[in-house]
Amino acid sequence: MKSIDYAVKLAKMGFHIFPLLSDRKTPPKGMHFKESATRSVTALVGWFDNTDANIGIFTEKFGDDKALIVVDVDVKDGKNGEQTLLKLELEGFELPETLAQRTANGGRHLIFASDAPVRPGANVLGKGLDIRSGGSYIVGAGSVIGSGAYTIDDTPIADAPDWLIERCRAVKEKSTVEASIVEGVDHDRAATRVIKYLETEAPLSIEGQGGDETAYRVAARCKDLGINESGCAQLMYDHWNERCSPPWAYVALLVKVRNAYEYGHEPQGIAAPEAEFKPVPTPPGAPQLKDPIEALNDRYAFVLAGGGAQVLWETTDANGKYKLDHLSLGAFHADFANKKMVVGKKEQSISQLWLESKGRRSYAGIVFMPGQQAPDRFYNLWKGFQYEPAERYTNHPAVEQFIEHARDNVCRGDVVLFKWLIGYFAHLVQRPWEKPLVALVFRGGKGVGKNALVERVGTLLGGHFLLTSNRRYLIGNFNGHLENCLLFTLDEAFWSGDKQAEGIIKDLITGREHIIEHKGEKPYSVDNRTRVCIIGNEEWLVPATHDERRFAVFDVGDGRKQDREYFQSMREGMEKDGYPHLLRYLMDFDLTGIDINLAPVTNALLDQKNESLDPLHQWWLDCLEEERIVGSEFGGWPEDIECERFRAAFKRYVKDRNVRSRVPEDRAIGRLIKQCAPGITKSRARRGDELPYVYHVPRVEISRTDWEKFIGHKVRWEQ
Repeated sequence: MKSIDYAVKLAKMGFHIFPLLSDRKTPPKGMHFKESATRSVTALVGWFDNTDANIGIFTEKFGDDKALIVVDVDVKDGKNGEQTLLKLELEGFELPETLAQRTANGGRHLIFASDAPVRPGANVLGKGLDIRSGGSYIVGAGSVIGSGAYTIDDTPIADAPDWLIERCRAVKEKSTVEASIVEGVDHDRAATRVIKYLETEAPLSIEGQGGDETAYRVAARCKDLGINESGCAQLMYDHWNERCSPPWAYVALLVKVRNAYEYGHEPQGIAAPEAEFKPVPTPPGAPQLKDPIEALNDRYAFVLAGGGAQVLWETTDANGKYKLDHLSLGAFHADFANKKMVVGKKEQSISQLWLESKGRRSYAGIVFMPGQQAPDRFYNLWKGFQYEPAERYTNHPAVEQFIEHARDNVCRGDVVLFKWLIGYFAHLVQRPWEKPLVALVFRGGKGVGKNALVERVGTLLGGHFLLTSNRRYLIGNFNGHLENCLLFTLDEAFWSGDKQAEGIIKDLITGREHIIEHKGEKPYSVDNRTRVCIIGNEEWLVPATHDERRFAVFDVGDGRKQDREYFQSMREGMEKDGYPHLLRYLMDFDLTGIDINLAPVTNALLDQKNESLDPLHQWWLDCLEEERIVGSEFGGWPEDIECERFRAAFKRYVKDRNVRSRVPEDRAIGRLIKQCAPGITKSRARRGDELPYVYHVPRVEISRTDWEKFIGHKVRWEQ
């Protein structure tokens, strides 16, 4: 369909239409879309006939006397509107099925009808859920942005639910209410007041007797007494909920508390005694002093993990890079042993006061949810990207060098391979919460730039990137460095049949969880979101089986070998102002048609498979290459051979090469050879007076074809 066809179709559905620039989301210069939007076919023909203009839908009007409320589900730039939508549904705020558009970048427009427009805004319903309504517009179906197109389904338009309209109307007042908090309210005193109220005065919530309204009113009163939202939920759960009939589930109670804090009109702390006295103003130039508990909350958090307790310390290393330290309670107290406070007439340790304070920052567990919002009760190890993305990508010189090196040297000009590799990196920043089951492997000589791509992408991740050449970070007993690692890179790696390391590597690539163990602390588990990269110049880098699916192996070319100026220019350009552009380039990269869980078939992967072959399969490959049974007295390819002579040839082969490990016993040889040579059959044959078992061997051409099926690659056989 052409633009005019889409425009007319949308107008007949009741939408008020106006033109947008081709491949853009903006109206033409001078176009006043609020006044110009129409359902007139004559006007639409004038705008869209024989043009490739995009289509705008004015959301303030719909039909003759209605308006639109559009929920814009955003899934780019680190947002996950679909996740927020699911969270709303779990909290009881469900949207009815309605007409929907799929946007060019994979998002959605959920379109509802309303008697009147509401105020539009970003993140109105949560991160990634914007509202388009009064005075705004959306891009309509039939429009094209880059390589993506807007499409629409045929579901009837539903009326906007009441809760959605109320939420949107509350946006205007919300910021005023949230910002309105009585100054000087002491958190610990507020907690004491709230506990007394909950235990002695608060009405109980009883099902069938206005229990919902009671819970809301109790939460609102707690807010008035000065406690913050998270403290209110916890105190209501601990000191009030159990006596309700029936008790509230914690998640349901959170919803009631959140509503009281979002939609209550009085500021937090209005009923606190402190509200009657204005704080003494701080003299100009005097330092802004924080409450000691709040000051410690800025850097420390108490957390339960693995059945034990510890303190998290959010700090920086010597280079100013963010890092998270796990402190035992003993170490935490030791650090603050020389810092005391006088409480009443008694001197107490600040660390002990903080631990005993109801206002301390506390979590019930540790999670790693990159790019996602963790439940409030859990500490999320994800701290975001090191840089903010550029507003748009503009062919930055350092990023262009990155692209050139990836395409021409790492992928050796293979455009399909290049698209897969960049897609792998793009997936890392677009969907960090989705773990791929494939690891990257870069093999090449010294100075060819094996590290260049990974180090540039890793810098975007800040503390979520680890590059190391020390094997203890792979096989050591303590693995806390993996708990928040998105990209783990082993530099100058080599493989020498280390079975311990093999199991760890493969679990790191495909395992669902990390069992994290810090020295002196109880182990606990977090989700494994780690991508693995292996870099080296050895022939055998990874343990690749014949049917390997875990490794994407690249042989880096010599096109920029020892070109220090080139790689220095790329690095310095990135450090100057290139990293935001690299992040934008990867965020905007189209992942359509790219399966990052399907490793590309490369000659470099075949090399790793050959290096990883067990002795019997290596011997058979040598037989196929030399067109004879290596180790036997035959000079050519046999039609049949006695099983005993077949086994003897293999044993002579491994003995001549001093192979001692992984050599199969006689009874296993027949089973193993059938894996790679299924055409071989076994029967008895007359040999003089004897009837020995013999192997009937297909022609070498057939045997080679069977081998290629076994190894998963076409092989260049020497003629």
